[in-house]
Amino acid sequence: MKNLVWSLTFIRAFKCVLNKNLELRSQIEQVLQQIAEDPFHPSLRSHKPKGDLSSRY
Repeated sequence: MKNLVWSLTFIRAFKCVLNKNLELRSQIEQVLQQIAEDPFHPSLRSHKPKGDLSSRY
């Protein structure tokens, strides 16, 4: 299992989303847990970036 590092920008955005819709909290936490366990799981639909971000994969 990988250790996720959250930036301040992510934390602020996460709190903002939770303030608008508390029902999403469990879904977001479930996805973050799944990313930590297997970032390439098919349900996450991860893919190689294209364009300017293609070098960051």
